Amino acid sequence: MSAHGMPGGLANYSIGQTVHGAALFIDVRKSSQIVDFVERHHGPGAATSLFMNFIVGVMSTIDGPAVYESGPSGDAVLALFVGETCASDAIDAALRAIEFLRTDFLKANRHHLTCLGNCGVRECPTPFAFRVGAGVDNGAVTSARVHVGKHASVQLVGACISFASKLSGAAPPNTIAVSTGTFHQFPALAKDYRWESREMVVGNNERMVMLVDPSG
Repeated sequence: MSAHGMPGGLANYSIGQTVHGAALFIDVRKSSQIVDFVERHHGPGAATSLFMNFIVGVMSTIDGPAVYESGPSGDAVLALFVGETCASDAIDAALRAIEFLRTDFLKANRHHLTCLGNCGVRECPTPFAFRVGAGVDNGAVTSARVHVGKHASVQLVGACISFASKLSGAAPPNTIAVSTGTFHQFPALAKDYRWESREMVVGNNERMVMLVDPSG
């Protein structure tokens, strides 16, 4: 086996630095149903175009000096923020992303989400709802550069990333779910946003979660 990675030198990795920050995970609600709807009405290429527009558009809202890393994670977007205001920076980025998806994204991609009237489904929903859930948690994250053949990618590894992903899956549509640990660790958050405390199933466990009201 090579010093790092798989046998035969097929892949290797190098461990980067460990930083503390806030992870933001933004995931599309009912993505498989959306893909099925778009492919049936407009073809496979349209579904790819729609999700690329989502990823590129959301990533364009995630900017500023606090962004340590951001990029696609499957059909979701993952970003890591560092610094004293990392949690509020992550929440602000999520709010910008949700506002973008409600306005410019929907306007530009409504045709992908619209029934042409030839699918044979009576009362086919149009436009098909395109909503996201966002999750924020903070903690230690380590970067790793993974090399497979001629390809390389950067992976971020940390419990907060995993939990932010689970929070995004539990969050109501177009809402941001923040871990109670993050909420209490950054006291300024309490006065900067409108909050709702709710007990929810996150992953396989029932937990208390803080929800940011996007309309606030």
